[in-house]
Amino acid sequence: MKHLCVDEKHAGPIWLTIVTCTDEGRARVVYQAEGKDQGALDPFWQSLTAEQLNGIESISADMSQAYTNSILQWVPDGKRKLVYDRFHVAAHMSKAVEEVRRQEQARMAEEQAKAMKGSRFWWLYSADHLPSKLKRGFQQLKTIAHKTAKAWEFKELLRTFWQCPDEPTGRFHLREWLRRALRCSLEPVRRVARMCKERLENLLTFFAHRCTNASAESVNSRIQSLINLAHGYRNPKRLMADIFFHLGGLDLEPRFPQ
Repeated sequence: MKHLCVDEKHAGPIWLTIVTCTDEGRARVVYQAEGKDQGALDPFWQSLTAEQLNGIESISADMSQAYTNSILQWVPDGKRKLVYDRFHVAAHMSKAVEEVRRQEQARMAEEQAKAMKGSRFWWLYSADHLPSKLKRGFQQLKTIAHKTAKAWEFKELLRTFWQCPDEPTGRFHLREWLRRALRCSLEPVRRVARMCKERLENLLTFFAHRCTNASAESVNSRIQSLINLAHGYRNPKRLMADIFFHLGGLDLEPRFPQ
């Protein structure tokens, strides 16, 4: 196994830690355990041989401290192999924009607040993906909601970090973003900036491996489909068995003696 994704999945009353292998562009679940703490992930690394551990080239994960501690403790040269997932970073930034929007809208005059109504999902768009029918209204909103517009601009600037061509360019871009974000007056944005500053080096490893948790998120969607099809699971062990059966990449071709 060369390329792994570590992610969590909320399945009814329980949380699962799921490790997905994405070698050869094919996602398959290779490990799962109840919980989302370090104790849930440690047994996976302990089950691998030294050769298998050394053969791992990249590990994409969210910014969970528990998962980070586990990877750094058990995987040789784990700090170089760990990549924090860009989509989790984007999710944190989108939440920050939404928090700023709520705070600003609550303080607006009635007429301005009315204009902001229904615009929650507009701020999730990037500038180049905003539908044509929304562009005019969005420009008007930016003149009304100055703080939300500023938070949205920080989100867009951080998004372009992942488009940098190489690590030196990305490092410069991210440091400039952090410098501006940490000095702004928007606490939700500063909170994300502090989180990124603490994890700077494992955001920059993206340029060495170019990996994300997209495959793991796809697996999570398929797990949710299993849960919906079964109308929920009373027994977590049954759910985990079904996940391995459907998503474990098992070879189900019958073998007959020659």
